Amino acid sequence: MRGDTAVALTIRRRKAKLTVAIEGKATIVEAEQLRDELAKCIETWDRVQLDLGLVTDIDTAGMQVLLSAAVTAASEGKPLAIGKTSEAVVDTCRLMGLENAPPFTAMSR
Repeated sequence: MRGDTAVALTIRRRKAKLTVAIEGKATIVEAEQLRDELAKCIETWDRVQLDLGLVTDIDTAGMQVLLSAAVTAASEGKPLAIGKTSEAVVDTCRLMGLENAPPFTAMSR
């Protein structure tokens, strides 16, 4: 879905799992849209996986949205996994000291 912001979400359904591919920027400008879309996905599906391989820029607001989504999913007993990650995500995660924090512990590129 492309809106007026620089983020696009592609949603793929496979059996009981939903994969949400985030492409473009995940910064404070896109945070509200990203938060709302992820909340809908977590509310609707039992298993959600994030594909962050095409994220070109992410700031602390974008990281907070991802962490919040993980906390929300966990509180509902639903796993939220991260599949592919871009260099931008890995770099910001390291800069913030979050590389060992769930859900980022299992990041792959």
